[in-house]
Amino acid sequence: MKALLQDEGFFEEPEKRLLIFTDKDTLDYLVTTLKAWGFRVGFIITTPFRTPISPTSSSSGLSEHCQAILSYVIHSIRRTP
Repeated sequence: MKALLQDEGFFEEPEKRLLIFTDKDTLDYLVTTLKAWGFRVGFIITTPFRTPISPTSSSSGLSEHCQAILSYVIHSIRRTP
């Protein structure tokens, strides 16, 4: 992944933005890894109804201050009676 981001110029051009849709299992790993590589990272956690529930998502300047934004949607599980 790092090589791909280097090839696409994300390290040389910090004004470029990266949006990653991920799942719960990889969110923490990606946030930690991208921060270690020097990215300004933010994330949005939403419900299937697109209601933001993450404190980071309430920031009005998320896209202005972060180079990498990760999004994770919490899937609701409904039991049938």
